[in-house]
Amino acid sequence: MLGAFVVVVLTLLGAGCSRAEQGSSGRPPTPQESQGPSAADHDARDRQLAAMAKDFGLASPPPTDVVRWVDDAEETTVIAGCLTEAGFEVTNVTSLGYDLAVPEEQESALDLALYVCTAQYPVPSGDASAPPTEEHIRAVYDFYTKTLAPCLTNEGHEPPPAPSWEKFRADYADGTSTIWEPFADVVRADRLSADEITRLGQVCPEALPADAP
Repeated sequence: MLGAFVVVVLTLLGAGCSRAEQGSSGRPPTPQESQGPSAADHDARDRQLAAMAKDFGLASPPPTDVVRWVDDAEETTVIAGCLTEAGFEVTNVTSLGYDLAVPEEQESALDLALYVCTAQYPVPSGDASAPPTEEHIRAVYDFYTKTLAPCLTNEGHEPPPAPSWEKFRADYADGTSTIWEPFADVVRADRLSADEITRLGQVCPEALPADAP
């Protein structure tokens, strides 16, 4: 029996977060061709891959070289193409993500392929390498708890309960893969299609207001 496994790439609002949920942020592409990746870029890639390996239960993930660094605008398309080359059927590719259904027995193979594709085509960290301020983390937490989560609830979804401010601040500052993100959590739990993700993102935008710290 096929189980729909929706992989979605979402915008993060701060530094140090797992790229398994990272997507188009709207910042200008980093000029990698002329400058090359920085040490901070390599460090961010290493942290992302370590978080993914933990999430996916990969005890011995394969050493994987970078094929090329990609910018935010092309990330989703490149990863979708990489997964297609690995033998998975990827459909409904949009700037927010894509749909991907596999038999349950192949989900471990999908996890490995997603890890490898992410390792091969990382996104430069750019300005996101700077540690987030507590003011910014607080703004994200307040936006998630007071605006985004209630909006998702009004749309018929059930985001998981918010963690305490202290836990959210610690997870966000450390860039752990366990950060509470109600939009991404709903997408994963409800296995939303790319079209529904687009619709929901228009009704309940996940990005902080432009005037947020």
